[in-house]
Amino acid sequence: MRNLKNKFLLLCLFTFISCVSPSNRIIQEKESPDGEKVAVVYEIGGATVSANRHISILESKKKINGKGNIFILEGTKCDVSWNSNSELMISYTGNVYYRKEELKGVQVIYYEEK
Repeated sequence: MRNLKNKFLLLCLFTFISCVSPSNRIIQEKESPDGEKVAVVYEIGGATVSANRHISILESKKKINGKGNIFILEGTKCDVSWNSNSELMISYTGNVYYRKEELKGVQVIYYEEK
C-alpha cells in the first residue's frame, strides 16, 4: 500500500511540474546571410504563463535560453528578416514589453504594423 501511495505522489509531482514549467515553442528561425548568426522567434508559455513572442539573436548553433535578448512582444504577429549580416528587420503587431536597437553588432529596425 505504501509503495502505491509513493507512486501516486510521484505521478502528481511530475504532472504539477509539467503544468507549471514554461516551455519554448519556436515559431521562426532565420540565419544571417553569412550564416554566423540566427534570429529566433519563439513563445515561452505554460499553464500559468500567457504566451508572448520573444526574439533572440544568437550565434549559429546556440540554443535559446530564457527570455528574448532583443525583443519581447505581447501579440501573435511577429516576423524577422535579415537586410544584411549587420541589420535585422522586425515587423510586429502588439504591445512591446522589451526591445533593443543593437545587439552583438546587429542593428535592429522595427516596423509596427497597424
